[in-house]
Amino acid sequence: MIFDLYTAGHTYDEEDKNKLELLGFEFTEVDSEHKLYEKMEQFGDCKIEINSLSELMEFIDEFGSLVIDKDTIWIYDGYME
Repeated sequence: MIFDLYTAGHTYDEEDKNKLELLGFEFTEVDSEHKLYEKMEQFGDCKIEINSLSELMEFIDEFGSLVIDKDTIWIYDGYME
């Protein structure tokens, strides 16, 4: 199945930014002294294909907690209402 992919967080350090860039997220630098990056808003631009429970578990191992709907996955790395 192909899912739209989002993150709950907005600001990331360089390590997390690099991991999320591999998924297609884009960032702008907001604090060069502390190497902080803000995620640019993307609506439906990032997608991920997950076809098995084992693929889902690997994704969770890499990115942590998720919120999953029928066609959307949120990486739960920040505040969500």
